[in-house]
Amino acid sequence: GDLLAGQDEPTTTSAEDGSFSLTVSDTDAESLTIVSLGGTDVATSRALGDAMTLIASIPATQTQLVVTPLSTLSFYAGEQAGTLEETLGFSDAKPAKSTDHIALAEEADPTGKSLTLYAAQATLIAHTLSKAIPGVEPTAVFQAISAVVVSNSSSLPSSFGDTTFVKNTLEKMLENDSSLSWTGDLQSDLLAVLTSTLQKMYVESDLKALNTIASFGLSTLADDMKAIVDGTASETTASDYLTDVLSKIDQIYEGFELSDKESGYRTIEYAVS
Repeated sequence: GDLLAGQDEPTTTSAEDGSFSLTVSDTDAESLTIVSLGGTDVATSRALGDAMTLIASIPATQTQLVVTPLSTLSFYAGEQAGTLEETLGFSDAKPAKSTDHIALAEEADPTGKSLTLYAAQATLIAHTLSKAIPGVEPTAVFQAISAVVVSNSSSLPSSFGDTTFVKNTLEKMLENDSSLSWTGDLQSDLLAVLTSTLQKMYVESDLKALNTIASFGLSTLADDMKAIVDGTASETTASDYLTDVLSKIDQIYEGFELSDKESGYRTIEYAVS
């Protein structure tokens, strides 16, 4: 119940592919909470940090499950877990705690691709904000994301890269923790670099583009966001992301290929009064 490993609670270390097995002796419990700490993201080979906590709550009789960012969002939704999972695209037959969305995405399943995008973006948001903002743990970010998803159940965007969605997540974090504070300018810069990256994430059949951008996000983006908060970032950091984040990724990852169609859009000028 405290999400910590007690002396009488079973623990294990996963294999390199993320698979694991636990032997649970207490069969009297109605449900079990499985907690994953730290580790390495298999797709990007990036360390997630010891504070990265992923959770799945399951019936005590269940023997197969997956622990993912999406099962974590469902856990924090509590009694509204059903609403959250339905909003994200899960079905009653295939809930978050038993759906391998990456395997589905690799089979070009539309729902699997959508879920995989949500999961990758949620991880990136939690990782970068917790690394950039002192006193913030990934769990606090997941809680905020979960609350925002539930509150937008009738109009959730198809991507967590939506600027308003991330803005609402930051504001929910402030609401949940009175010790946090930041200026409007800082929030604007964080939104600029984070959403510019999130909005370039796509799920192709081989997940290559998604995983490349995720790798960039877990490393370079996180470092740049921390520099923005520290006040050590270049004055052009935020605008550089807004202008052409794909070129920043291309400079690091040889062979990265993703076409940005925005440059071909027509520009419309308008006045607001």
